[in-house]
Amino acid sequence: MAQNDKDYAVIIGIKSYPDFDKDGPLEGPENDALAFRDWVISPTGGNVPDDKEHVALIVSSKYQPPAAIADDARPMIIDVQGAFEKLQNKAEENAAKGKGLQVGRRLYIYMAGHGFAPRDDQTALLMANATRERTGAVYHILGQYTADWFFKAKYFEEIILLMDCCRELYPVMGLNMSFKQSIAPGAVDKVKRFYGYGTKWSRLSREKNINGARRGIFTTTVIKALEGGAVDADTGELTAQSLSDYLYTNMEKLLDDAEKKIDDIPKEPEIDYYPKKGKGFVLLNVPIPQYRVTLSVPPAALGKPAQILDGAKDYAPAETIAAVPDPWVVNLTRGKYLAQVLAAGLQKVIVVDGTGDVNESF
Repeated sequence: MAQNDKDYAVIIGIKSYPDFDKDGPLEGPENDALAFRDWVISPTGGNVPDDKEHVALIVSSKYQPPAAIADDARPMIIDVQGAFEKLQNKAEENAAKGKGLQVGRRLYIYMAGHGFAPRDDQTALLMANATRERTGAVYHILGQYTADWFFKAKYFEEIILLMDCCRELYPVMGLNMSFKQSIAPGAVDKVKRFYGYGTKWSRLSREKNINGARRGIFTTTVIKALEGGAVDADTGELTAQSLSDYLYTNMEKLLDDAEKKIDDIPKEPEIDYYPKKGKGFVLLNVPIPQYRVTLSVPPAALGKPAQILDGAKDYAPAETIAAVPDPWVVNLTRGKYLAQVLAAGLQKVIVVDGTGDVNESF
């Protein structure tokens, strides 16, 4: 499969904040950034070339040894803005060659770490050298402003912004709006965009132990969606709408019952995308994912004919077997099914929700 060499990514995960680490260090942001990078470069994911030209990965572990005080901590704003400036430089180089300012097809922007909302329409990621008293222009980068800059400049056909950080309302003097806006004709009508935030405005985000690693709830759900959970079972398309619907429906599933009762823990993300007509735009076309379904069968049903019927297709047979074994293992796409061994009087509804393999018993 040819790589998407017209796609680019800027991925930021900051876990080390000397001034904030007194309350305990973050672990999730870098794990999440690396997981998203892995999906971006995967042949079955974003399929973006794994090189410094196409993928800028900015994570705390690249700056060793870790700084003891905030003044020396990195990444700083110069490290992050440098990645975006390289894209601007590429646009200018293209224009100088008579190719226009467009850099590529799609730009992924991923940001995770400590964050806040200086305004109700902006979310900022704090740099490693920020402190509780120093959050102004040189200590943060505005995610939506940055995405909007590239959207309005029409350097890309599509912009994907994902931010897994807190969005507490925290007004500051001086916002980091260092790029002079360039508005290209037709950008508002033609550039597609998907903006996803790990929590609603004014709320906190959360990380927790998931499968043995510290991860952000939002990013973990995003990765599951991108790896197949949000893919249309009939078309193999992952659209802006299906990704949005999946995130709103499934984030809460990573919380236990006690966490679901805590108001400060986000249960839903905040999503905005354009165009809004129909399913929005197609983010991915992938082979329709299948999931391993294992059914435990009682002795009375062994060796008898059995079927699995597809609820999305008027319960047409999806699997027919002459002699059912124990266990009965079948691969199914996402959807609702009815398994039955009529000779033994057994029926079982099976829901394949796209989050992983399924284990059931009659």
